Amino acid sequence: MIRQKTPPIGGTTSSIMSTLMYVPTSYDLTNYPFENPIDGSNVYDYTGIDNPYWSVKHSPSTSSVDRYYGNLVLGFDPLPWLNIQNTVGFNAYTDRRMSVRGKGASSYPNGSITSDNIYRQELDNTLLLTVTRALNPDLSLRAIVGNNVNQRITDRKAFYGDNIIVADLVDMNNTSSVTPIQLINNRNVLKQRYYAFFTDITLDYKNFASLNLVGRNDVSSTLPANNRSYFYGGVNGSLVFTEAFHLSKDILNFGKVRAGYTRVGNEASPYQTESFYQTNPVLGGGGTPSNVGLPFTPAGGMTYNVVTQANLLTNANLKPEFITELELGTELQFFNNRIGIDFTYYNKRSTSQIFEVTAAPSSGFTTQILNLGEATNKGVEIGLNLSPIQTHNGFNWDISANFTRNRNMIKDLGGFQRFSYGGANGTSSVHIVGQPYGQIQGTAYARDEEGNVLIDPNTGKPLVSGSLKAIGNPNPDFILGITNNFKFRNFTLNVLFDWKQGGQMFSRTVAEMLSRGVTRDMENREVTIVSPGVLGDINTLTALRDERGNKIPNNVALSWEDHFFSGSMGPGNGGINEGSVFDATVFRLREISLGYEIPKSFLGKTPFGSAFISITGRNLWYNAPNFPKYTNFDPEVSSLGAGNSQGYDNLTVPTTKRYGVNLRCSF
Repeated sequence: MIRQKTPPIGGTTSSIMSTLMYVPTSYDLTNYPFENPIDGSNVYDYTGIDNPYWSVKHSPSTSSVDRYYGNLVLGFDPLPWLNIQNTVGFNAYTDRRMSVRGKGASSYPNGSITSDNIYRQELDNTLLLTVTRALNPDLSLRAIVGNNVNQRITDRKAFYGDNIIVADLVDMNNTSSVTPIQLINNRNVLKQRYYAFFTDITLDYKNFASLNLVGRNDVSSTLPANNRSYFYGGVNGSLVFTEAFHLSKDILNFGKVRAGYTRVGNEASPYQTESFYQTNPVLGGGGTPSNVGLPFTPAGGMTYNVVTQANLLTNANLKPEFITELELGTELQFFNNRIGIDFTYYNKRSTSQIFEVTAAPSSGFTTQILNLGEATNKGVEIGLNLSPIQTHNGFNWDISANFTRNRNMIKDLGGFQRFSYGGANGTSSVHIVGQPYGQIQGTAYARDEEGNVLIDPNTGKPLVSGSLKAIGNPNPDFILGITNNFKFRNFTLNVLFDWKQGGQMFSRTVAEMLSRGVTRDMENREVTIVSPGVLGDINTLTALRDERGNKIPNNVALSWEDHFFSGSMGPGNGGINEGSVFDATVFRLREISLGYEIPKSFLGKTPFGSAFISITGRNLWYNAPNFPKYTNFDPEVSSLGAGNSQGYDNLTVPTTKRYGVNLRCSF
């Protein structure tokens, strides 16, 4: 029989954060032994889980990064009004990652090693011709014509070594079998290029009115030949009306209005336009192994490579994405710049968005690449600057604040009503026409027409909705940041506070902590709970009614453990996803920095012209009021990085406080 061997990319090490969720509050990790004195294997009270101390010692994960970058700028002025400049840039890094699941682990006694070597390189060349001259005494021109060429290469090689021979010797040759790991779209090397021609023209009238025109044409290697060249541009204008109309400056000393309309194109990721084949290593009992598989022959069999078509249906007519934006704004300064306001309204429209969606089963593929949909982002940004105190003895207090409110909406999905993508731990992100962008989708409580949760009259647990639903919106209501800057003579003190209101998060960390009873939030677990809701029919998912036709409030009590475990109301292991969604409002003391500018008199005999030293602390305090109090959970985490799927915590490493010292000198 032929079976396929697919080594896992993730999960090859023992997750310490995951393990900590299982530590009983009565178990003394620091004093109990964590390894067998005879063979060094894991010692713990939970089968299949590694002791966190054992994981730290025997299951390391390392990353060694080397970065190389630089640029060369050459320029000259052939004419008084003409500048020619060329910039060549190089940026590259290597990241050598090694993840070990130690030999003797309870989770996998044989042990394993995963290596992932990434090389990333970017080359960029920009040529600029800049014309700067006065057309007449009142009108000046600045015009830029340029060319940009860019190339990016990613070379990634990953291997999985199974069955460690000698414990704690971290070397791929110290495993019984080594198998290449199939990467995304079976591509070890990603290469993409584009070149562009662009112009930027600004006309300035008497230093109070300006008009800016921009245009750019890109040609991208990631798009098919008939669509790879695309043009976009925009127009922006501004007027300093206090100067144009010679207004009195007693109160309003500066006033400016601006407006702009732009269209921006965006290329696709590489290798989404042509179908490709991939090799899949399999184990067989005889015959001759293919050369591609050697020398990575797993123990107990020989490696063969079966060539199959990839499961991704590419798009030979793929088009670039476009974003058009209308922006209106004003800048106002009052009382000799003691009060400043910067207001911006924007309306963005995204079209021809590139998505990977589920393909029809009849196509023979699992996913496909499509241009589809229209999404909008509308919002305001308000900046406020205040100088409450300015004294002659050197003490000043300045305040700057920024408020952002954004509303996004899915307008169209190219004929689809909804589609899912990304996500984690049984949930996904979902776009639904007429609803906000990237909602969290998962199992939900069955509810009646009034929104009451339906309760199973036999168990007291909530009934599950018949289909997956949008259970959370990760987009915040608003974000507010406030910076206070105090200066007294040579000392400065900066304090940054921010507030993110709303936005929801699916948190497996909190669910596990509550269901395992490892926080003080669970200290009253001897009592029973009657979950809020009404009794429901388990077959029709409708509310049960008494002889008078009234809904019956839930009257079935649950133990505390059952409430937080195995499909019950509260967040917990095996529970309904909706129960693990929390409001992610958070207040945060983002940063405090205290600095001192060393007097120039102290630097007289040194080569330094100035010197400034500061100490900084970041993330010193936060409060997330809508998470259980004693979980101390910080919602500023993401298990899925900076992509389109937001609002997910899957046993993420907690945020940390950071302290630093900075010395800045000039010559």
